[in-house]
Amino acid sequence: MLTRFHKILIAALAVQVVLAVVMLTRDDDTGVRKEKPLLAGFDAGKVTRIQVVSSEQGKAPIDLVQRHASWVMASHFDFPVEAQKVTDLITPIAKMAAAAPIATQPSRHTQLRVSDTEFERKLIVTMGGKDTTLFLGGPAGTRRPAVRVG
Repeated sequence: MLTRFHKILIAALAVQVVLAVVMLTRDDDTGVRKEKPLLAGFDAGKVTRIQVVSSEQGKAPIDLVQRHASWVMASHFDFPVEAQKVTDLITPIAKMAAAAPIATQPSRHTQLRVSDTEFERKLIVTMGGKDTTLFLGGPAGTRRPAVRVG
């Protein structure tokens, strides 16, 4: 005997089956994306200049320049820099990878402190005469700082 209650339950089951079929057959790209290099074609061996700019008032930018075979701080009277320290700075930049952007809106860039005017640190890396700007900001998750390519 089919009562009104049974008919409602059968209709709810039919709606659930239809929704399950729709969810399983739709072609959606919500899977885990593979990480791609953030700076494609970045070669740490071809870097000739690195500028580090801080957002703090009164802090002078640091300008590292490769002169002949050695690195010097051009911003501090050509003081010599250990090549290993520069290599330790450049190597992680070459290894940076991301699957998808965290934020694409300028207001969110300001919140994460990676906008053109609001940033924690700005790295300008010169390679082959071409400048690449990286904005380093606040935390974007556990042990993950926000980074944006300018």
